[in-house]
Amino acid sequence: MQNLLVLFNPYYQKDVIDLHIAVLKDRGAVGFGKIKSPLASLSSANEIDWKALASTSCSFPLQLFLTDYSSLFVAKVMNIKDDIDPSLAPSYYQDKGLNVEAWFVIVDIIELVHKDFEKIRDLFLANFTTPDYGNHTYAIYGNSYRYPLRIAMKNEIDYFASDELFYPNIYKSQEFLNTKNNLLSYVFGEAGYHLHPESLENLVFAEMEFEKNKEDKLYDFSGVAIKYGKAVEMEAYLFFKILFFFLAKDDGEILEILFEVQGRKYSVADLGEFRPNLGTYKFLLHNPLISQGIENNNLKWMISGIFRNLSIVQKIRNEAAHGEKTSFEGICKLRNSVLGIGKNRVIFDFLDGRLALSET
Repeated sequence: MQNLLVLFNPYYQKDVIDLHIAVLKDRGAVGFGKIKSPLASLSSANEIDWKALASTSCSFPLQLFLTDYSSLFVAKVMNIKDDIDPSLAPSYYQDKGLNVEAWFVIVDIIELVHKDFEKIRDLFLANFTTPDYGNHTYAIYGNSYRYPLRIAMKNEIDYFASDELFYPNIYKSQEFLNTKNNLLSYVFGEAGYHLHPESLENLVFAEMEFEKNKEDKLYDFSGVAIKYGKAVEMEAYLFFKILFFFLAKDDGEILEILFEVQGRKYSVADLGEFRPNLGTYKFLLHNPLISQGIENNNLKWMISGIFRNLSIVQKIRNEAAHGEKTSFEGICKLRNSVLGIGKNRVIFDFLDGRLALSET
């Protein structure tokens, strides 16, 4: 997936993102205009090649990072156009006669950081490299970048890997925000900002439901179990995809290893686009090529507790998915494993491993 970064300037419009989200919620899509600055030079060797972005579509979307250095958003772009229906964009573009050189047609958006410059700088911009500027890490100060800026991620994440839409709930309740802040501050720390947004949302909703009902020992916690399970499934997928592709650099045959899900055959190479069930990873870890690759690269520490943790999550999550009631004792066991309360730390294992591999 291609990635671009755009700086939006509150000088043109104070509530830029709010106005775009309002149109997105009303129309299901919104045009974000790349304004051509009158101060920019007429041409530059590093100016974006718009023709190279022509393949952007519903099948080949683009991730557009938007920031004013105070907050950071990532948007899913399904099209780039020279012109759009005026009703698909906030009215200030026309009212102020802004010179738009291209429209990014956005169909979803996620807020990654809310008003925290240091987290944007240290956890996100430091993860970006600039292919058109020597492939160096993004430099906030003293750069001569032209925007939109083509970027790559050291720790690559497809923020829109699932079919879930994030924009309808982009500004959540105060309860949601408090729970999210508690998870990031007291459970995961800064590493939590590297969780997939879908994982984090499921963890927050699971925690909210658990806290509301934990005094009712007869409550059926199966919905909570499924939410915790979804978070684990996403983080497991991101970790194992990176791990297996990393091992395949030394042994290409790893990409040809076959596995089966619901009667259909896949290969490890398909993990680039296909997310299997948790049991598939346990099956693949037993493969001699993968086992040898893990040993050769001294990565046993990454998977030492994974079999045990996956078994705990699988059992309780699968029972909940098949209509069996999840007890208070069962959900506490699952919750402890997912959040790292006690000796099991399933989310941390996947997160730590993924971040370590991205730095290798």
